[in-house]
Amino acid sequence: MFKIFLHLWIILILTWDILPPAVPRASFDKMCVLFNIGAMMSHIAGDLNLDSDEGMKTAAKYFQQAAGCFAYIKDHVMSASSREPTVDLTPDTTGALSLIMLAQAQEVFCLKATADKMKDASIAKLANQAAENYNDAFKQCQSRDNLPKEVLPLLAAKHSIYQATAQVHRALLAKQQKNFGEEISRLQQAAELVKTVASRYDEYISVKELSDKIGRSLTAAKKDNDFIYHDRVPDVKDLEPIGKVTLVKIVLPESPLSSKFSGLQQG
Repeated sequence: MFKIFLHLWIILILTWDILPPAVPRASFDKMCVLFNIGAMMSHIAGDLNLDSDEGMKTAAKYFQQAAGCFAYIKDHVMSASSREPTVDLTPDTTGALSLIMLAQAQEVFCLKATADKMKDASIAKLANQAAENYNDAFKQCQSRDNLPKEVLPLLAAKHSIYQATAQVHRALLAKQQKNFGEEISRLQQAAELVKTVASRYDEYISVKELSDKIGRSLTAAKKDNDFIYHDRVPDVKDLEPIGKVTLVKIVLPESPLSSKFSGLQQG
């Protein structure tokens, strides 16, 4: 699977010089600190070992908490100032970052479901929801020119990758149910999706492994259908919708952020 996550560097430096006029110091500092906490959590989550169950659980938790940090800023930054905030703290930017974090959390749950060998129908729904989350993030980011150049291509690529992943798992379900024409139709759709990713976003993410896997499955399915089953291959648009299941939510920051926190006066 695709363990490539969008990291956010801790880029804010708190100095009096960058304070916009009429912004209360405490309110501005709070937003900056929360931004950096969200960025730090995204880094930790993206660097965890997702080959372990504990790593996946922790990554999903941190991505959701990062989403909460950015969502809090989005909802409160305007009331903290009588003027426009800095571009990285605007509701549009922080809202976009929150959506990216949620998409990545949903992706981790999809990875975990695959590792746990859950039913193909369930994995398909989780993947389909991840695809929608990435599409929502992509649309929110389209108007932002202050994000790293790889953000939009990766969001678009992951949208298609998880659409393809959903189709692959529904194709496996169709095969189990002896709906061989449906299996072929879904694999063909998956192949087209990864082909698009390979042609447009190969600079940012490789789908060769997934493309080869789909290609082998499609070739075998077509051969069996041509020689044995002779099942009609329906148009993918006529197939039953895959459905979606979300396992993520925005986790807003609480005080203290860690149960291990101790104040300066507590020693």
